[in-house]
Amino acid sequence: MKRAQGQRPGPQDGLIRAGLLSARSGSQATASRLTSRGTLVRVERGLYQGADAEISIHNSLAVVSAKAPKAVITLLSALHFHKLGLERPWQEWIALPRGSWAPRLTSLKLRVSWLDEAELAQDVEHHTIDGVAVKVFSPARAVVETFHFFRQVGLRPPSTPSRTTCAAPPTVCSR
Repeated sequence: MKRAQGQRPGPQDGLIRAGLLSARSGSQATASRLTSRGTLVRVERGLYQGADAEISIHNSLAVVSAKAPKAVITLLSALHFHKLGLERPWQEWIALPRGSWAPRLTSLKLRVSWLDEAELAQDVEHHTIDGVAVKVFSPARAVVETFHFFRQVGLRPPSTPSRTTCAAPPTVCSR
């Protein structure tokens, strides 16, 4: 979404990089000035959000993708995004191209796996979360990779059975 030069970021902007703010206003002090006024909130180093912005439940995926545009959400994070997992993972699982640097985030824990470019391009879905383009592996690939990396993921049985995930009739699912 393009704005006129000097116009304030609003709730529709989602996550905003500091470079984009300085390009819009022509000043590098814009982010700190708007943060001190309460118009912006600093999410991470170099990443801001409008103070009145609506935050989605997948905001952490948008933060990771804003800091690492080549990242693809994988494993437990992809399962949670596609509503296939019972619990929210305590760290975000991403895949990056071999040889790239992992982003340093202060507010999130990351678990990074490095894959070839060809592997990263297969079965990828493109979504927009809080104004940021996010790449997520498809549900089928997320399930397959979770079984493939079973030891690294450390899956455990769910603490409570979920009736919504059972494909059988209710009489079979109830215990």
